[in-house]
Amino acid sequence: MQRITPAQARSREENRIPLPQHLRPLLSDTVLVLINYLKSVIPDLPVNLSGVKSVSPTKQGDKDGLDVTQAVLNGGPNIYTNHDSYSEIEQYFSTLSSYFSRVPSFRPRLLISPHNGIIISSLLYCLETLTVHELSLSTIHDPNYTTVEAAASQIISTAVRRSPCILYIPNLDILESSSTISACNIMCTLMKDIPIDSCVVIIASLSKTLEHGSVFSELFSSTETKKITKPDKEHIKAFFKPLFTQELNRRFSVSKATLHEDLEEAPPIKPKAFSRDELQAIERHEEVTMRELRLFLRDTVNKIMKERKFYCFCKPVNTEEITDYLDVIEKPMDLEKIREKIDNGRYETVKQFTDDIDLIAENAIQYNPDDDHTGRQIRHRASELTDYAHNIIDSELDQDFGKLCEDIRASRQRRRSDQNSIHEAYNGLRAKPLSVNVSTNSNSSRRSSSSNSNHSRQNSVNSEDVDSLIRDVLEKTKTKSTDQIIELHTLIRQAIIKSRNKDQVSTDSLIKDQIQHIIRSF
Repeated sequence: MQRITPAQARSREENRIPLPQHLRPLLSDTVLVLINYLKSVIPDLPVNLSGVKSVSPTKQGDKDGLDVTQAVLNGGPNIYTNHDSYSEIEQYFSTLSSYFSRVPSFRPRLLISPHNGIIISSLLYCLETLTVHELSLSTIHDPNYTTVEAAASQIISTAVRRSPCILYIPNLDILESSSTISACNIMCTLMKDIPIDSCVVIIASLSKTLEHGSVFSELFSSTETKKITKPDKEHIKAFFKPLFTQELNRRFSVSKATLHEDLEEAPPIKPKAFSRDELQAIERHEEVTMRELRLFLRDTVNKIMKERKFYCFCKPVNTEEITDYLDVIEKPMDLEKIREKIDNGRYETVKQFTDDIDLIAENAIQYNPDDDHTGRQIRHRASELTDYAHNIIDSELDQDFGKLCEDIRASRQRRRSDQNSIHEAYNGLRAKPLSVNVSTNSNSSRRSSSSNSNHSRQNSVNSEDVDSLIRDVLEKTKTKSTDQIIELHTLIRQAIIKSRNKDQVSTDSLIKDQIQHIIRSF
């Protein structure tokens, strides 16, 4: 139970983030200035510089490949060492408290302006041995507290009780403008009344500036206020130079041969051939569907034949009476013949049935001229026959059922073409023979790889290109803030990565033009 920390006294670990590696050339000196100020106020303050500086690997840093700077006092424990008990840690914190009590400092405080989340998170990471208690809008409006005053009082008193620690107040000016006067006075009074020997380091930040007559202006003197200035040209140059050298060269090192390697054409995948029992089961299932189709087609033909206006299409034309009929019509068709084809199972799809209905109408229109009354009447009924039959099918037949019948017909055709196996029918197209043998293909691949490696060596950036891009960046960032400089760096890096992931390797001039366009339009 002694090792359990109460929930209200736990530090907010999300505030502790090491400075990203690519941002260290730009912001590491700023973080070190803040750390040096705190060290000047508290000489024995333990600091972990692994999150700010790049350190060479050693044998003791096998876990991370880094020799983390000892963020402890003289004789303090190593956080990367396995401890059998917590006695050494407890002794360390007791020693830390005694060091703080002997330090000639009067309630150490630091006000950072303007607020920069990356710098402050890195600063808190360097002070990882101290717990962080946050006094912000989100914590004072926690639903566990009844009022804002009660929340602020609880947070500050907890920080005093859990010292040595850090009382972190982000965006102090926003906190003041969003709180009542009484709440601000209570928070200011509680921080003024923090005992000297409590070892509570107050770190606050401002989004803009404190208003004139602010109650919190009495807490921080001019020496305790540190203004984060814009990085100079040397820091900006060191920030962008690795981007224009390492990232671009890494992009151009991608060989086109690795992206488009010439491979042999793979043989077609042959599905598993069905056994005799499986084929019989498939045929039985298909016959059930064909039976339903025949029932529907018979019902459709019966409906058509019941109509008196279609009697002339029920029986075949008497060729003995009309001797020239076969001279004009090549394929005679009538409803009786359609019914016989239904009984014989000649129709496997609805389209085959409608084609014969349309054939009846076409024959009637072709043979009967429209220059007399009888011919015009037959032609009119032939057109009406087509509309009547199609209307019945469209209104009563399910489209999925029609598609199923077409699939069955295609499957039967494939099985008829291959009586022994059906795997080629399902595969569709047969495999084409390879026109290039293995040795020829490998030689062409080697030639392609050689030519692309030469292309990769040619597409590397030189020092003049890097200097030109850096000059453009320095000219563009004269009036930009730190956050805007980081945003420009991110946009350029995204453009380089996006071009690296393309299927084809772009020329170096193209990507450089893209980078220059981003810089000019920023």
